[in-house]
Amino acid sequence: MLIIICGEDTVTSRNFFANIKNDFTKKNIEVKDITAQSIPELLSWSADNLSLFSDKKVFFTEHLEASIIRKRGKKNEDVVTTIANRKDIEFYDWEEKSGRDIKLKDIAQIKEFKPHDSIFKLLESCYPGNRNVFVQLLQTICDSHDATFIFIMIYRHIRSLILAYERIFSPRQQSWQQHKLHSQAARWSQNILVKFYEGLYRIESSTKSGNNPYGVKKSLEILACYYL
Repeated sequence: MLIIICGEDTVTSRNFFANIKNDFTKKNIEVKDITAQSIPELLSWSADNLSLFSDKKVFFTEHLEASIIRKRGKKNEDVVTTIANRKDIEFYDWEEKSGRDIKLKDIAQIKEFKPHDSIFKLLESCYPGNRNVFVQLLQTICDSHDATFIFIMIYRHIRSLILAYERIFSPRQQSWQQHKLHSQAARWSQNILVKFYEGLYRIESSTKSGNNPYGVKKSLEILACYYL
């Protein structure tokens, strides 16, 4: 059985992935971490060897699809298909993308973590002259969502706005999404939009290095006061 944990809410999906692993360990069920690159080795394990782990076999990996999409991934795909059809094996994979982008959805159980609608409202409210609305939404959402995840979503969105300013869009985006992004980008001057993005980069760098005295939420509020 193949279970894929995914979704744009990468913080929650990652925590869910880790919690599942911990739950199996607490139940004294042996857990085996395996890299996607070493999946072909599973072919050489006989049923007797697999039974040495426990009555129930649980495997964990990350970015499984990347190992299959590569040109030489056919062997991995055969193994994954076999595993997906076996009831005595549970194979958990964590993917850093949305459910619609999962290539293995036809043979796997998908557990997707989507951002709440309020987060999209926050992203849409991010433009000059709308500071109060943005900050109020940010404060409300941070009460129930991880601030790091919210930051990641804002970071990605502003990057998309910079590209939309030049009418550069992802081929996966619908025409209405492209129009929406371009309309929001048009509310910015290009110079200020780039400076806002640079500010987000500084927040990310200082947070990762442990040199951010304000924390992610407060840093976003300060940045909004400067540019919105």
